[in-house]
Amino acid sequence: NSNGPFTVRAGESFESNDLTLAVYNAGSVVVDGSSDVNTGTTGVFDINVNSSTTSNIGFNLDYTSDSGVTAAADLFAGVINLQQNDADGDLFGLLINTNTTSATLSGVNYVECMLCIENDENQAAAVADAIRISSTAATAASITTGIYSDTTDVTTDIEFQNGETLDNNTDGTLALSS
Repeated sequence: NSNGPFTVRAGESFESNDLTLAVYNAGSVVVDGSSDVNTGTTGVFDINVNSSTTSNIGFNLDYTSDSGVTAAADLFAGVINLQQNDADGDLFGLLINTNTTSATLSGVNYVECMLCIENDENQAAAVADAIRISSTAATAASITTGIYSDTTDVTTDIEFQNGETLDNNTDGTLALSS
């Protein structure tokens, strides 16, 4: 137990040492920010990274479904569970935000993509759905809008695999172009 800030360091600032938290079998590394009402606004689990190194990764999760999994068993590399207990609050499941910068744009884009989905598996039908929206709520209209794009900042609304595009740049008009 610690009554104040608690820091774990692996080495000195001029070294490059790994810090490993190892658990075995059904063990977990737990960050408990819910034993009492949390009032922090900087993140219960906060990762801050600055880098100028090519291919630097700020957060990496390697998850392997090992041989021997029971047929039709579901395994999850990541799960975010949300529960809204306040009728007045706004709850967001995942927010990816591009912060403003003082750098001057010299190319086409600052950010290659904000949400990138890439399949490296080389077998046919390896991925059933790249994006799936479903509901087990058993309540009609429990999801108001499936995909919501409400800004004129988007130049091309949808681009298809052979280069055709679907745009709604003029109110009341859907333009399909090739």
